[in-house]
Amino acid sequence: MRIPTDMLGVPAIIGAPSDEFGAWVRLVLLCERDYPDGFIPDVSGCTSRAWLALCGVDKEIVDRESQLWEWRGDDLFVCYFNDLIIANEEDLL
Repeated sequence: MRIPTDMLGVPAIIGAPSDEFGAWVRLVLLCERDYPDGFIPDVSGCTSRAWLALCGVDKEIVDRESQLWEWRGDDLFVCYFNDLIIANEEDLL
């Protein structure tokens, strides 16, 4: 998946700490592969080992409050994922 350069100017993305940005990129890739709606279901109880196996992200990072993802019950919603899908589909036109 390509991240358009104009998206890198989004304040939440450009202002994110580097470890959160890196985690977000991995979450985006996971969603592209397995969760096309941007929701990673039933993962609030996952251990650090499970998170690392799932997408290479440490639980400590995804448990933080972030503008790049948000917890909705037990599901993790990856912010801006749908915008990336739309941008990449437009590139194909």
